[in-house]
Amino acid sequence: MRKLFFIPIILFLVIACLEPEHDNVYDPDNPDKARVAGIVRGYDWSILPDARVGLVEDTFLIYETTSDDDGFYEFSNVDPGVYRIVAVHGYYRPMETDEFGVTAGADVDTADVYFQEIYFHFEDEPVGTVQPLGWEVLTGAWEVIEDTDEPFTHSAPNVYNGTAGTPGQAAIAVFENEMANFSIGTEVKVLDTSGSGWEAGLVLRFSDFDNFYQLALGEGYIVFRLIENSVPTELHIEAVPVNEGSYYYIGAECYDEHIRLWFEDGIIYELDDYTFTSGSAGLWVYDLDEPASVNFDDIVIWP
Repeated sequence: MRKLFFIPIILFLVIACLEPEHDNVYDPDNPDKARVAGIVRGYDWSILPDARVGLVEDTFLIYETTSDDDGFYEFSNVDPGVYRIVAVHGYYRPMETDEFGVTAGADVDTADVYFQEIYFHFEDEPVGTVQPLGWEVLTGAWEVIEDTDEPFTHSAPNVYNGTAGTPGQAAIAVFENEMANFSIGTEVKVLDTSGSGWEAGLVLRFSDFDNFYQLALGEGYIVFRLIENSVPTELHIEAVPVNEGSYYYIGAECYDEHIRLWFEDGIIYELDDYTFTSGSAGLWVYDLDEPASVNFDDIVIWP
């Protein structure tokens, strides 16, 4: 009889060891798994299909999937733990979320992904591409080329080159979407094959060839113009050390009527102007009397 008394106790201890209680809601061995899902959206709240979305724990990619036509992604059978969402899509800069906890049995269906910063480095575009993803050529000759010079200044090797082959006629390429408030910045290098009367830079709030703002580098200066009904007005000009064959950073921020301008590491000018409130942002190359060829790289747009 004494042996029979001990048998149930031994069986109970064995079962308890095989199926321990999971008091820790983050216990990865908990059989009650979780689900993580969300929607992928762009800067303008638009749905983004075909985004690559990953679930990362520490430095390890646990799951990877692709958003569907409705921008929806989902990870099922997820172990409890602490994770981040990482995602890649088109011309957006890769993003990742802050860490968040996923408890046993949780149904996290609000892990939405929002892309914001648009970044063009052109490394994924084949050399010779005329209109990279996100860009529309309006005038001039544009193509992706290689430039291995100054690799610490720009993301070598690929760049977007614009050539104004007809003297007195600009080469213009613009980002595909019109925007009201945004910032844009880029590295600019004028090739030494250009003539002496070159200018190169950005168009801002471009609505047509007769109406836009323009931020341009010339040899030894930077200028900001308002072009209204094809009449140019210089709103700011100053001397800066610019020469052919080197990269320089220029940028602009347009927010309502306020405009802020950058050259290299600093703000050079701020002003208020109510003439244009929205339009395209893009790249501009010009030479008064000879062809001009200019490389642009690492273009960042914050809508």
